[in-house]
Amino acid sequence: MTTRVLIALVALVLAVAPAAHAADPKDELRVAIPWTPENLDPTMNLSSIRAQVGVSLFDSLVGRDAENWMIYLGLNAFKKPLSDVRVRQALNYATDVDAIVKNVLEGNGRRAPGPLTPHMFGYDPSVKGYPSDPVKARRLLAETGYPDGLEITLDAPEGRYQGDKEIAEALAGQWQRAGFKPKVQVAEWGAYFKRYLAKQFSDAYLLGLGGPMQDGDELFNLVSSKGRGLYYKNEKVDMLFDAGRSTMDPARRRKIYSDLARAMVEDATWVFLMQQVDIYAMRDRVEWTPRPDQWMLLHRATLK
Repeated sequence: MTTRVLIALVALVLAVAPAAHAADPKDELRVAIPWTPENLDPTMNLSSIRAQVGVSLFDSLVGRDAENWMIYLGLNAFKKPLSDVRVRQALNYATDVDAIVKNVLEGNGRRAPGPLTPHMFGYDPSVKGYPSDPVKARRLLAETGYPDGLEITLDAPEGRYQGDKEIAEALAGQWQRAGFKPKVQVAEWGAYFKRYLAKQFSDAYLLGLGGPMQDGDELFNLVSSKGRGLYYKNEKVDMLFDAGRSTMDPARRRKIYSDLARAMVEDATWVFLMQQVDIYAMRDRVEWTPRPDQWMLLHRATLK
């Protein structure tokens, strides 16, 4: 199984090259970021990169706990069958994130028990999320009137996130064992995002969330009905977002976003998946540390 390497955000090559204006060519730093498939094969196997002489691989989980990019499944709660919270909960119970991280992403990810990553303001480790339990998922489907299974569509982009298509296909296999009858639809990112904004996703859709703020309010546009409000509305969740935006007291805000995360898990706003790990390839003579928010600030890069 190959691990997808994100072009530009994941592969970084720095080298020394002479220039006409440089007094001493060996002191000049040239940065080359491959932007196109012609420059870098985005499906290159990591073992092939490791085999290259003078190249080191490292990832964006500094200490394995610093990445704040979240991969999740949004759910269309405005229409059946996902308007029933029990069906949304069943999808969460039908999902084995640890197996996907291990078998699809080669260990390059971490299960997210809720909507906030550990370094986001408001994160509460007591919010545990859903364990993998296909039997409970089947029971919930039977309770909601689908004892013989339920057809459901899973939309996913291809090439936007690490292993996005493969993650969707793995989820479909897991959901089948829990009583769902999934159909996976894949599209390139431009067309995919237009469909998202046009409210054209019928059931579940794969997206990512992340940024430099690392604050619970980053979820506002994606979740609150006062943000984009495309596929979900919950009055308690909206109220908590408003409360978090209307106070400056850090302790109170932390409690608000803890309550928000718990409310989203209880209402199964999303299928909570994983923190993404970005894999970087770099020449051994370069010293540079990636940021967990994917911002590539290269002014601190140096040569040994």
